[in-house]
Amino acid sequence: MNYSADTWFFLQLVNKHSKAIAIWKEIIEDKSRLLVSTVVIAETVKRFLMKNLKKELEDLLVNLKNSEKILIAEVTTEIANDAGKYAYSYGMTVVDGIILSTALKMDYKNIISIDEHFEQAEKQKLMKRIFW
Repeated sequence: MNYSADTWFFLQLVNKHSKAIAIWKEIIEDKSRLLVSTVVIAETVKRFLMKNLKKELEDLLVNLKNSEKILIAEVTTEIANDAGKYAYSYGMTVVDGIILSTALKMDYKNIISIDEHFEQAEKQKLMKRIFW
């Protein structure tokens, strides 16, 4: 399965939630792929530093950079343009708009997120939220 990560996924992973660990294992074992927008990395860095999780952050960033199963997506002009439209249309933050836009552009439509901002896009069957 192709997943897109919201910051929530990495917070669940560092908290050792069994579902997050199971998805991470799928990715590491080459059964699934993960898409991570650079804005998610920025949010994750902030959240991990706020929780004083420097070692965990360092380990995560190394894994993200070195894994062939994880695609890091930069924000292009096209993604930014679409993100602004999604943010406006669905009443979501620009960051969530970027996550959605990136997921749709790259065809990684299973977004691991508890964020309710994605509900309208999910109702329109643009994507599916994975959460627990």
